[in-house]
Amino acid sequence: MLGKCAITARVEPAVIIIFLALPLLAYFVKGIVGAASAIVFNAILLFLIAFGANGSVTLVDGLLWVGLVDTVSSISMALMLRKQLRLEKPVMLLLAGMLPVIVAFSLLLKRLDLGVLTAVLAAAVVLAGLWLVLRPNPDPLSEKTANGVAFPLGVVSGVLSGLFAMAGPVVILYLAAGSNDPNVIRRRLVLISTCATITRTITLAADGEYNEQRMTWVLWSLPSVFAGLAAGIAVYRFVSPKVFRLALGLLVLLAGLAAAIKSIVA
Repeated sequence: MLGKCAITARVEPAVIIIFLALPLLAYFVKGIVGAASAIVFNAILLFLIAFGANGSVTLVDGLLWVGLVDTVSSISMALMLRKQLRLEKPVMLLLAGMLPVIVAFSLLLKRLDLGVLTAVLAAAVVLAGLWLVLRPNPDPLSEKTANGVAFPLGVVSGVLSGLFAMAGPVVILYLAAGSNDPNVIRRRLVLISTCATITRTITLAADGEYNEQRMTWVLWSLPSVFAGLAAGIAVYRFVSPKVFRLALGLLVLLAGLAAAIKSIVA
């Protein structure tokens, strides 16, 4: 029966768009930024769901898919950038707050009202995106301030990561306030994303969430994922710091607006 369902799902235009076309864009962005693939994927998935264009793919299917695929892509990027990665104090404090919360909220994924959570998420990330886009010539946070806010922001990002596989809005906001250097932001994002996605995937796999259909979608999408990732990595060196910061803000804003539309239409 499951095999028959997989064959049926394979020919749905929505499934082709979500798991073959959309990953090209989402992981092109990740190749440039070092993370944020879930922001792009979830934003467009929410648009499709809001207008009934998602076929047989549910929000939970998408959240599980992007978490597992993000794990694969994050590990790939971490291996590529392994000589640049380092356990800096702000990153360690952020992860200390984030990882335990990821475990708890991953296990709550199917037990909470995602409608309410989506509405809250929408408001938070819209404000974060506007802040990043409109903030003129920002000065980095002092080391003391960056370390002081890292743990509580890690807790908040752990909630978003556990439920939506997208700690990006909070983490990007924090890292962009801590440095104007895109190389620093990117390497920190890669390390944080790798730790977060591995934690989430192990938790959900142990909870039995990855059935045959979901694993089939993951396998179909991997060529698109790696093609998008490779293209983003190739383009990254041509992106200026100003454009880089603006792109981060627009990505966060995009996710928030999509979530808002979903909340209103649902």
